[in-house]
Amino acid sequence: MKRLDELRVGERGVVRELKGEPGSKRRLLSMGFVPGAEVEVLRVAPMGDPVAFLLKDYCISLRRVEAAQVTVEPVEEMSLASAPTGTRLVVTGTQAGWGMRHRLRRLGIGPGTGLVKRSGSGHGRVLVEVNGHEGHLGHGIARRVFVRLAGEDD
Repeated sequence: MKRLDELRVGERGVVRELKGEPGSKRRLLSMGFVPGAEVEVLRVAPMGDPVAFLLKDYCISLRRVEAAQVTVEPVEEMSLASAPTGTRLVVTGTQAGWGMRHRLRRLGIGPGTGLVKRSGSGHGRVLVEVNGHEGHLGHGIARRVFVRLAGEDD
C-alpha cells in the first residue's frame, strides 16, 4: 500500500482507505475518492504541488497534503500513453466505449495483444506496431489503453 502522493506520473492505484479529519474525508469522498475507485496520476505542477489525477473521467487537482490522506494499492499496469517508448508491451484492458473498442479491434488491439510503442511522448499521436503493422492512436485513446511490460514468455 502507498499514499496517493507517492505515485509518479502515469502510475495508477485503487483507493483503499481515507485518513484525516472528517471534513477532509467527506470532501475527498464527494470528489469520488471512494474505496475501490481507480485513480491515475496525470501531471505534477512545476513546483511539485498541486498534482492532477484522473478519476472516473474527471481531472481533479489535489495538494500533496490532501493526496497523502488517500491510501491506494498500486496497479502494475500503465496507460499506453505513459508507457516507455521502444518497449514490448501486452494490452491488459481498455476503458472505452463501443466506438473506441471497435477502432482498436480494427487495429488489432485488444486484451492479450502484444505490441511495441514506437513513439509518442507528451500530448501527440502515439505510434504503435502490432503484428508487424504500424498504426497511430491519439493521445486521449492511448490514455485509455492499459498495458504491462511484456515478459519473456509473452
